[in-house]
Amino acid sequence: MIEQREADRLRALALLDVALGPRAVEREHDRQILTEMETTMGQTIQTRGCSKCGGTMYKMIETDDQGNPTSESMYICNNCGNIE
Repeated sequence: MIEQREADRLRALALLDVALGPRAVEREHDRQILTEMETTMGQTIQTRGCSKCGGTMYKMIETDDQGNPTSESMYICNNCGNIE
């Protein structure tokens, strides 16, 4: 059951990448940057789509040495600057 859900999720992401075209490459690049930043900065970065322009919104969550959240910022869009 879990394996099937994971396979379905990966298939859906692959279809999304095809639909996004060149933006899919940017999305993968964004993921790599986020992973690197999270490991070096003691922060977790969450993303979501912007309700105004469809760009990527980022939110930083400060973490302690065990990875527990201590504070978080608001979401900020890297495309239009929208803050939520």
